[in-house]
Amino acid sequence: MRNFPFISIIIPVRNAERTLDKTFEYLLNIDYPRDKMEIVISDGGSTDSTILVIEEWQKRYPFIKLVKITNCPSPAYARNKALEIIKGEFIFFTDDDDLVLPNRISSPLSHICKNPILDVVYCNYNVVDDMGNIRPVQCEPFNHQAYLNLKFNIGSGILFGRRNVFMDVPFYSRYDLAIDYDWVFRLLRKNYQIDLCPEIVMNYNRSGDAIHHLSGNRESKTKHNEIYEREILLENLKRY
Repeated sequence: MRNFPFISIIIPVRNAERTLDKTFEYLLNIDYPRDKMEIVISDGGSTDSTILVIEEWQKRYPFIKLVKITNCPSPAYARNKALEIIKGEFIFFTDDDDLVLPNRISSPLSHICKNPILDVVYCNYNVVDDMGNIRPVQCEPFNHQAYLNLKFNIGSGILFGRRNVFMDVPFYSRYDLAIDYDWVFRLLRKNYQIDLCPEIVMNYNRSGDAIHHLSGNRESKTKHNEIYEREILLENLKRY
């Protein structure tokens, strides 16, 4: 790739002192020119030493930026505040306890360049459990009905897309426990194009108790059902 577009990486954090060092180490191993990327940390009011960890990394890497938010209501709000200051033509998100692979930019960017009709892509990923076991997860090419029926998931950590899309379709705090499920439907209603980039680009942390992850969270399931019913209603209204 001769012309490297500028990439913004957004990480919402709160009390992430134990995981940030490793997160940064993996981000700095991305196979992309460092002068063509920025890392924007959106801190939602950490009370531990998270800010100090970030400031130490900033001394070495000036492309790491920090947005401090007091009384942050949700991760969605933190992501949206970071969007206000980024410079990137393309964006991706990651959480402080997930680890990106070296191709986190190159694979989805190449896929969009080869398929310029696309505005956003989602990628395959690995799930890592308490024992360090790695299980690859293969998503499906986008199909509205399959996605509606939760045959596959599109988490924010596997998204990669054009900046204007995320500015035009912000995340909604109301659906923080099903933020990605809601976001994709609103994306489609604005006629943006999304599809699969069939490359594994990150390791998703699934250690700890299942109730701390969305798949085991009752409130999350309730939110997913609420969105599902909303989408069914909207589909039915189209028929009148």
